[in-house]
Amino acid sequence: EETSFQALPFWGFDDYATKLLFPQGGGNRNSLMPLTNKLPLSVDKMEQLRSVLKRFEERLLLDKKFLVPFIQTLETQSKFHMTDRVFVASLLMVAFQDNLYYATEILKLLLAELIRKSSGRNPKLLLRRTESVAEKLLTNWLAYCLHDYIKSEVGTPLFMLYHAMKKHIENGPVDAVTGEARNCLSEERLLREKVECTILHCWAVADLNSMEQKYPVQLLTCDSISQAKEKVLDAIYRTSPVSNRPPFETIDLSLVSPTGTSTIEMRDLDQTSHVSGDHQKINTIGFYKVQTGSTFTVRTRGHTTLLRAKDQTAILFPKQSDLPRHVSEDGTKVWHLVKPAETNGEQASGGGRAGAKLVSEIYLTRLLSAKKTLQTYVDGLFRVVFCSENGRVPAAIKYLFDFIDQQAIEMNLTDPDVVQTWKNNSVPLRFW
Repeated sequence: EETSFQALPFWGFDDYATKLLFPQGGGNRNSLMPLTNKLPLSVDKMEQLRSVLKRFEERLLLDKKFLVPFIQTLETQSKFHMTDRVFVASLLMVAFQDNLYYATEILKLLLAELIRKSSGRNPKLLLRRTESVAEKLLTNWLAYCLHDYIKSEVGTPLFMLYHAMKKHIENGPVDAVTGEARNCLSEERLLREKVECTILHCWAVADLNSMEQKYPVQLLTCDSISQAKEKVLDAIYRTSPVSNRPPFETIDLSLVSPTGTSTIEMRDLDQTSHVSGDHQKINTIGFYKVQTGSTFTVRTRGHTTLLRAKDQTAILFPKQSDLPRHVSEDGTKVWHLVKPAETNGEQASGGGRAGAKLVSEIYLTRLLSAKKTLQTYVDGLFRVVFCSENGRVPAAIKYLFDFIDQQAIEMNLTDPDVVQTWKNNSVPLRFW
């Protein structure tokens, strides 16, 4: 598969930090100041507020004798919940992002106290969960310190693994309703039914009036229109960050006639969709008689499509709960590749949900084949993550491990497994 790119879609540091520190805000930069942005204050009052906050930082936050007891006092409050601890750790990292030396000193003081408290209990549980501000602050500190290492060393193999997984899934049929796929790593989400499909090599244009810039796109005849939109957008915005491309729900996909004089708008569900009883089949690329060499045009619109395709990560890493079936506005059951049961006591066509079928040797072979295809990318990522590729350890990790070793010596901990567990919990578990 093609895995070369003109430019990998790296986030800038501001966006990278915002998405890690404030994921509950959707990664929006406005979430950095969630309180002051909403205060109905005049310009003068806002300036006064900024001045007060500046003095609070200089006179109190930058005083270790105040800040450390302040954090410890917060953690003793019964109403200081887990989300509050995470939020405070994120705010502290933002406040000290221009003074990482001071942030490191605060982190060391908090971790030393955490290690001292854990030594009397089961010390191997230290850093395993986010139960304190210190643990979340450690994760944030690593995120800041390892940004350059991620961009220069880890980012490329990580993106290549994602891209390889995505392409491997899309090379075979994927049910847009159930999330089941022929090419997947999970037995639970394996598409066991035989689906006939053909690979089509088509073209996509962003503007019908400008046919010079065409983008090659590979589709399957069994792809739903939403799945086709995703693939078309992948082709057009191949070298652009995902943030620069429109959501597939906001575009219309049209098939250009062979003469180029007219277009046919394609939708997942419309008046031409096949209906059988209370079931309605999603339109596919094959339904519109698309052939190899066909051209599609994309235009933005203001409303959303009827059906949203399943997230690809749900196919690779499924949740235990069953995925819900889609139901259209009139109550009709919608299906794509696997038709659901006609009645409550009837099995779905070709089989039902988990446990309805035993996995035969052919399905096991398919799963093993998928894992073998991706093994190279997985190995490449782990070699870089654990610094076995070139033997160079990032300075932040070396500094943290030296600190952990020093704390073990001061606490007279002689069990090497405890120290190794702390290191495993601090970087592989808490960060990667």
